[in-house]
Amino acid sequence: MPCKLINGRIVEFALHLFSCPTSNQYLGPEEHFHAITLGDITDKPELLVRIESACTYAHLYGSQLCDCQFQKDEALLRISKEGRGLYIYCLDQHGRGTGIVRHVKSYQAEQELALDTVEAHRHLGFPDDARDYAPIISILGYFGADSIKLMTNNPNRISALQREGIEVTRVPLQGPLHEYNRRELQTKAEKLGHLYDYDFSRNISPESGDSQWMQYAISLAESKAKVTDKPLVGAVLTNNGEFIAEGFGIQGTHLHAEAMAIINAGEKARNGTLYTTLEPCIDAYRYPSCCRQIIDAGISEVVIGAVDPHPVVNGRGRDTLENAGIKTKFA
Repeated sequence: MPCKLINGRIVEFALHLFSCPTSNQYLGPEEHFHAITLGDITDKPELLVRIESACTYAHLYGSQLCDCQFQKDEALLRISKEGRGLYIYCLDQHGRGTGIVRHVKSYQAEQELALDTVEAHRHLGFPDDARDYAPIISILGYFGADSIKLMTNNPNRISALQREGIEVTRVPLQGPLHEYNRRELQTKAEKLGHLYDYDFSRNISPESGDSQWMQYAISLAESKAKVTDKPLVGAVLTNNGEFIAEGFGIQGTHLHAEAMAIINAGEKARNGTLYTTLEPCIDAYRYPSCCRQIIDAGISEVVIGAVDPHPVVNGRGRDTLENAGIKTKFA
């Protein structure tokens, strides 16, 4: 199955379909799963794995009220880079295992009654998490995956697998925090025990103005960027003076800070202003450059903190943007 990842690279995954008996009272007698594999994974120790519950809102419509879209894209990227891995997509497990109809009702309760995701479930009489891990155990067993590196922020997933004798090493899968997903992620951290290192007390909408936004981008580079083989970079996208999205470099991914901000902004990036601590890269590598993604996103202005000293980029990033009709300046 050719899979076009968010950085434009085409990777040949194999698609497997599973129907598994389940004891989940909300989903009927069986559940359905996609298992997407890359490389020879059978009986391989420390296999990179992602278990993804379906989220129509994020996966189909790009909703930013949660981090599901980022996690899906990022997990496939990491498996691609590793060259081997297993991605299990739980087709029926909307709403933490309550199903698509109840997920819609829960979402409606959140919007109309101003409830968080846990309060909405409890208001409707649903459990906090109804997912049954027996089918997941069966799928992992099919591939002989008894020692895995699991990309997750959910400690309940880890303990559920460990109880079945699977050796699990957690690999954090944390994306950018912004004004739209803060409530959801903070609720998951405080009420469901999800493992994040966000500072939820931080004001993510600083005062408007170039110096304030650039200072915000610098703070992202200093506090969030986690790379060892390239400069620490932070990026912030605004539109009409309002915060839209943020980005920062993460070790082991192809996402640069600017690209992460653009992806999380979606259509709101169009005609926006991007603040980046370092001059955006150009089309000189295997993956679409930040300049290319800035141009394609329809961003109207880029504010740069420093010229990239790398000889391949030095000054050319700004020239590329200017030649495409994008206003640039330093701050």
